[in-house]
Amino acid sequence: MMMYMEPKLWSDRLAAWLAGDHSKTLAGLREHFGREALVLGILILMAIPALPLPTGGITHLFEIIAFVLCLEFVAGGRLWLPKQWLHRPLPYGVRQQVLPRLIVWVRWYEHHMRPWGGWAVRLRSGRVLWGAALCVCIVAAFIAPPFSGLDTLPALGAVMLCLALLVQDVRLALAGCVVGAVGISLIVFLGAHSLRIFADSWRAVQIARIGERPWKGLYSLVSVAGFVLLIWGYGRARAATIVLWQPPFWTHYLAALFVLIAFVLVAAAYVRGTHIKSALHHPMILGVKSWAFGHLIANGTLAGVVLFGSFLVWAIADFAASRRRDRVAGTVYPPGTAVGDAIAIAIGIAAWAVFAFYLHERWIGVRPLG
Repeated sequence: MMMYMEPKLWSDRLAAWLAGDHSKTLAGLREHFGREALVLGILILMAIPALPLPTGGITHLFEIIAFVLCLEFVAGGRLWLPKQWLHRPLPYGVRQQVLPRLIVWVRWYEHHMRPWGGWAVRLRSGRVLWGAALCVCIVAAFIAPPFSGLDTLPALGAVMLCLALLVQDVRLALAGCVVGAVGISLIVFLGAHSLRIFADSWRAVQIARIGERPWKGLYSLVSVAGFVLLIWGYGRARAATIVLWQPPFWTHYLAALFVLIAFVLVAAAYVRGTHIKSALHHPMILGVKSWAFGHLIANGTLAGVVLFGSFLVWAIADFAASRRRDRVAGTVYPPGTAVGDAIAIAIGIAAWAVFAFYLHERWIGVRPLG
């Protein structure tokens, strides 16, 4: 008689549960994995919004359930949910598409990485710390606007944290925190810059209530904090994220051209009397478009696609909203001069050169032109 041996690798254990006769519910997960079902449940639920696909808010229920499970994990309890949630079968798409992809990713990690620092994960204080970070990532994914894709990085950070807790690897847990921080900073930065798109009346009320200068100070503080965290986090998340494709090297030169155009457009937004601003009306937003598109074609990582894709979508929406406000207000832009254009172009080229050949490597860790 052959004795059945429980697979040791988490990818094999998940695959055995998925292929077996066990109930494909959270209750079945609890019966099969015991106390570890809490983290596994969060992992499965957050793997859905972690996919780089717009979900339109349909994943909010999964994120609510994951948050409840996260609180139970921090408290040291077992998986408990209302019966209608606990015994509801996992959606067909989760069983047939999400879970198989998740198993492949977990298997890749288990075969290529060696866990380190498990003691920092096993400690009681460590569980509270990582559980709190997990809760923050879940909340960030929940508050991300629908169809924006901004829930992807916080959800991916939650998935990485869950996997780190299962395999007991503190390095993966720290990488998950960094990826989640990039997602949160993206939500903060773009959220602050989207008020005139989605909440212009609320913005006007707040300015009237506290005054224009305090509002600008608060707005600048939030924007700078989000931008600094974004730069810091993305520079560290590039090595920890998933590679979707490998762009050809020539795309770096194409991206450099788009970024050069972006610097000139941004300079034209602040130099008085340019034909560029007279014709385009909002050159700074178009500069963000050019910058985001250039980086999007030259970056094949999940973090890069979400970061630059989000900026591109935001710039498109903001440009449309700004042009609409101009039409309503009857805004007329004064004609420009050749001197103004020359100054804007010179400033843009000089700023681009400094950033491309010095600051980009210093801040991001990448030499864009090799």
